[in-house]
Amino acid sequence: MPGQARRVLEGAAVAGDPFEPELAAVAAGVEEGVALASLDKLLDAELVRPASQSRRFRFRHPLVRRAVYEGSGGGWRLAAHARAAAALVARGATPAQRAHHVERAAHHGDLAAVELLVAAAEEVTPVAPATAAGWYEAALRLLPDGAGHDQRRLGLLGTQGQALVLAGRPVEARDVLRRVLAMLPAEAGGERVAVVEALADLEALWLDNREEARRLLQAERTKLGDAAPGPAAALTFAMARERAACGDHDAAEALAAEAGAGARAAGDRVLEAAAAVTVADAAHCRLRHDDPAALAVVDEKVAEAGALVDALQDEQLAQRLQLLVWLYTSRYFTGEFPAAREAAERGLGVARRTGQGLLAPVFLGCRGMVDWEMGRAGSAEEDGEEALESALVSGNTHLAFWGSVVLARIALGRGRVEAALAHAQAAWDYVGVVPYSQAGFMLADARLAAGDPEGAAAALEAFGWVNPGLWTLDRLRAAEVAVRVLLALGRLEEAAELARRAPAEGGGRHTGVFGAILAHAHAGVLLAHGDAPEAARVALAGAAAGDDGLAPLWAARCRMLAGEALAGCEGVDEARAELRRAAAELEARGAWGYRDAALRGLRRLGERPRAFSPQPVARTGDDRLVGLTPREREVATLVGEGQTNAQIAARLHLSERTVERHVSNTLAKLGLSSRTGVVRLLSEQRAATR
Repeated sequence: MPGQARRVLEGAAVAGDPFEPELAAVAAGVEEGVALASLDKLLDAELVRPASQSRRFRFRHPLVRRAVYEGSGGGWRLAAHARAAAALVARGATPAQRAHHVERAAHHGDLAAVELLVAAAEEVTPVAPATAAGWYEAALRLLPDGAGHDQRRLGLLGTQGQALVLAGRPVEARDVLRRVLAMLPAEAGGERVAVVEALADLEALWLDNREEARRLLQAERTKLGDAAPGPAAALTFAMARERAACGDHDAAEALAAEAGAGARAAGDRVLEAAAAVTVADAAHCRLRHDDPAALAVVDEKVAEAGALVDALQDEQLAQRLQLLVWLYTSRYFTGEFPAAREAAERGLGVARRTGQGLLAPVFLGCRGMVDWEMGRAGSAEEDGEEALESALVSGNTHLAFWGSVVLARIALGRGRVEAALAHAQAAWDYVGVVPYSQAGFMLADARLAAGDPEGAAAALEAFGWVNPGLWTLDRLRAAEVAVRVLLALGRLEEAAELARRAPAEGGGRHTGVFGAILAHAHAGVLLAHGDAPEAARVALAGAAAGDDGLAPLWAARCRMLAGEALAGCEGVDEARAELRRAAAELEARGAWGYRDAALRGLRRLGERPRAFSPQPVARTGDDRLVGLTPREREVATLVGEGQTNAQIAARLHLSERTVERHVSNTLAKLGLSSRTGVVRLLSEQRAATR
């Protein structure tokens, strides 16, 4: 390129991507007219292209910009960034708009630059915590040395650690918070407790260092003594969560109750609610017998915890947003699916609004789990995939485990046995790093579907046929899988004994999804023993329980078993009716693997049912957006606002690859060839509704 055009291109690389010609001219140190003339040459060479916004241009590829930027002189770049920063001041730009240039142009000891970077970080933390963490790091580099600035350095490290937590970067957050704790004096009780609690949470729940978390909490609790009831309650609560993560539900419930009492005394409503949720969660996990009185007490605790959480404003919840994960857990694993979904939805909304990137994918995974139970296979799979991808990108092994378990369950119900095996094996491989044993019965279920009952039995035996550390609903699921494995192996008496024990494993619940799973296990044993009439009666009762509990997949599976039993006692017409109903319900819910099993049952009874197609229905006209999934509509709206894939990814806490996939799917469903078409379509629809 000619010398002036190259200099303007270098100025554009400093100005940003996309860039305005005026700012590129300032950064390059040339007149605006020179920059505009050079811009024509750059456009002809296709080094830059017009952006979607007026008077903005962008590089043809990020690598081009990087090559140009790094090819310019280092000293020249410092001056160019300083010129750009000064120009933005004259325009009245916000700190966030100026920070990119200030962090590169400022010199060590420039306190004005430090304050601007801090202001910029505070401005973007709710929507871009990773960017905020980088600006805090830049401010720390510029901060002068010496004891006079130690307090400021301590504050910057603390806020940087919080931003890293929100950004979903637990290892870096842990390292920064360790520095903060080392700098805090022993008399800074409340501040130390907040840091210790955050550190213990990272160690126990995100980095799998439970022993380190426990040591840290106990040491700080000993130092604190009894002088500060509020901080003491917070530390006690953190100890309860660490015990819960280790499956010690007795200790977790006792510590959480103690923390709740302390929180009430200190007037901390948020901590009181979090403690109540932990009490409820631990209480239902401890149920190992069929005792209606004990069950009633647990349900009362779950209801009390829910009421305390519901009374909190979103701004309060944001202080301890994980309590919505625990509330979701209490409701989901006690079969309260609509209430569980409500907790996941609320948590996801608050996480996104407050930029809590570590928790947003957790709530996505939670929503995917409950959506599958409620028969929303498409949205469940989408949420599960996004949660797993976020986990793999961030290195979060806990979330990767749960994402793999959810996707294994969905793939099995959708009829993709190989995918189910792969996801279940991935979950199995995480065990040892994470303490959860759901992988055992999930892998067993997938192996059984693949025709390998011996391999299924081996997976169950690795953790015990029903692991006591599981939540009540998962203990019951494990028992049901184990019953089917034992029946496949011809071990009928063992299967019958396990079916008799199943109500206690489920914590004594007999209604809703619990009733459906219990009936499926019991009816399978009855049918294997030749008692088809009783098997049909039990299975139909389970189908009714599943319907009542908004668990349509389990209801349909019970109907399939009822159909098989009815056919065995000469009720062929009734058998066909149940199988047809099950097939139609499973088709509507997207559970094509289970549906195909119902169709095979109909074929054995002499029918020739058509195979349903899982393809989406094409739409035309102004209702095309209705055919998109909720996430695709969300992405389409942001595309319509002119946001790039990178901006959408940051806004929704997704990877750019995921956004690209959503954009591609959206364009295909809408029958459009470019993002401009999405902008036009949304603009037309907005105009039509005015």
